[in-house]
Amino acid sequence: MKKLTNQEIERRKSLVLECKTLCEFKKKYEAYELWFRRNMPEVLLPLEHVKKKNGTFKHASNEELINMAKQFEGKTRTEVRNSCCALANELSKRNLWGLCDNIVLPKNYITDPIHYVYVYEYPQNKVAYVGRTHEGEAGDLREKKHSNDENDSVCKYAIENNIKVPSIKILEDGLTAEESRQGEINWMQKYRDLGWTLLNKAPGGSLGGLKHSDYTEEDYYNAVIKYNYTMAKEMPKLYQIGRTKNRNWYKKYKHLFINPRNIPVRAICPDGSIVDFDSIFDACQKLNLKSESSVKDVLFNKYKRYKGYSFMYPT
Repeated sequence: MKKLTNQEIERRKSLVLECKTLCEFKKKYEAYELWFRRNMPEVLLPLEHVKKKNGTFKHASNEELINMAKQFEGKTRTEVRNSCCALANELSKRNLWGLCDNIVLPKNYITDPIHYVYVYEYPQNKVAYVGRTHEGEAGDLREKKHSNDENDSVCKYAIENNIKVPSIKILEDGLTAEESRQGEINWMQKYRDLGWTLLNKAPGGSLGGLKHSDYTEEDYYNAVIKYNYTMAKEMPKLYQIGRTKNRNWYKKYKHLFINPRNIPVRAICPDGSIVDFDSIFDACQKLNLKSESSVKDVLFNKYKRYKGYSFMYPT
């Protein structure tokens, strides 16, 4: 068999670069496709990745995924998804879109807004409400609700005690969503340590601030991605938000949800001792409890105890 010169090999490689898919290359140069498969299969890899719409890239490293995305220079995320759905899905799962500088953001793309942590104080009674929201319409709606909604904790307390609703006080500003979540948890603990009573119904870091119908898809996506341990507590609310107004968000982002069954839990035993477990299943096995759903009900504050045990998520 005649050995190919380096010049001929480079010529064949250039033909590969001219084609967009493996199918196109095979139609034009079937003999070359067979030669590359036997001698230099790595040359065909970029074409195989483009063709593989229903495949998976879960075994590829982050660097490999970013390099694969470079072939879509100047295209939007939607165009990448149309060309290679599996690659786009894996980039979304690992939150790598931000590292793909060559991908153009769509015109209606919403960047992560600036968040802040705030407090409403009733110093005469040492009562406070600590919250968080982000700048813009959401923050304005939140402030109006605290001031005017009779069912809101802040307004309700003012009416019951015949006092005015205090003005909002900013505790921390210029934060990301995750920083504001952690900031809210820290400030709530500070006020408790100082002997203040909090009006907050939900634990620190949970969802809030908007009606279900006011959530944008970007708000919903950020909630699913960033709330880690509180995700299990907020699952019912996220389910409702994702289905309000015939939205399809819940199905679209369902694969990103953390299963509450796999999150570490903390048990407070009848004798007052505290024990940490790797998961709900682990707690049931070691404490000889039969119902995992009953443990979840305690975690979601539906019941106070199950078989004398109280459960919470470690902070």
